[in-house]
Amino acid sequence: MISIITAAYNCEKYLEQAIQSVLAQTFQDWEMLIVDDISTDTTAEIAQRYAQLDPRIKFIKATQKLFSAGARNWATQHASGQYIAFLDADDYWLPSKLSTQYEFMQTTKCALSFTSYQIVNHIGSIHPYVIQAPKTVTYRDLFYYNPIGCLTVMYDSSTVGKLLFPTDFVFQEDYALWIRTLQHTSFTFYGIPTPLACYRIHPKNRSGNKWKVVKYHWQNVYKRCFGWNFFQKIYYFSFYIGKNAIKYSKLNT
Repeated sequence: MISIITAAYNCEKYLEQAIQSVLAQTFQDWEMLIVDDISTDTTAEIAQRYAQLDPRIKFIKATQKLFSAGARNWATQHASGQYIAFLDADDYWLPSKLSTQYEFMQTTKCALSFTSYQIVNHIGSIHPYVIQAPKTVTYRDLFYYNPIGCLTVMYDSSTVGKLLFPTDFVFQEDYALWIRTLQHTSFTFYGIPTPLACYRIHPKNRSGNKWKVVKYHWQNVYKRCFGWNFFQKIYYFSFYIGKNAIKYSKLNT
């Protein structure tokens, strides 16, 4: 089984599309754990309705604020599947996402995988530019930037254990998790070049404010994940800014 972890907060406009994209998967041996993080709109009602229609969908309503990392961790700890995948409530997958990724992992015997993905805006328009997954990502590759989209990740928990996001990160908790996962192990992330997921950018995205993300990256990721001094920060920050500048210039064309 593949356990799909979905953190949801005030996503009534998008949650149904996320769930429908899971129901449409060609790979059907899955469970979907949706954790509602005390939404104030109809997110919980939508999730609960789908849970009543399909027993593979499990709805959990948080009793205290968990934020994205905490919500994903709670669901991960209660997941039954050997494989764990992530899909936030405002994103969605293409129908062959799980089957392609599962077959890839079975063939290559890899424990950690991710795919290419595309950007979709708040009205549903998909940008033609593809955020391309490199063939592999090692610990040292993460010095430069994060090419791994959380909504595309799937891993084998029987090999790497259940990975928990650091709850002390306001932004980039996924980046911090990939760093810490690869930092003291011999594991490598393996990329699938086919775009199999759509990441939505909308006004409520935490990552929508790029200046805040960049500032947080400088102040927290470098210090708390790598422990670098000022000169090391300057060196690797130039690559991070360059990579992201290229990406966003293409997205704005």
